[in-house]
Amino acid sequence: MFISVYPVNGGAERAVKVMESAIWKQLPAVRRNRVYSIELDVIHSVDVLSLEKQLDIQTQLLKSALG
Repeated sequence: MFISVYPVNGGAERAVKVMESAIWKQLPAVRRNRVYSIELDVIHSVDVLSLEKQLDIQTQLLKSALG
């Protein structure tokens, strides 16, 4: 699972609250330690070049998890 937190207007605090919840802790990706945080500025844009960069980052995160 890839996550990003929008910290404005209490978003960071809400994210912490969610990640401390029982529901979050029961998610298969969380239980298997397969949650990857991506900086918001990296995934914020949706133009073609940004999407390609996002895919590269996600691929590298997954490769590092396997290797």
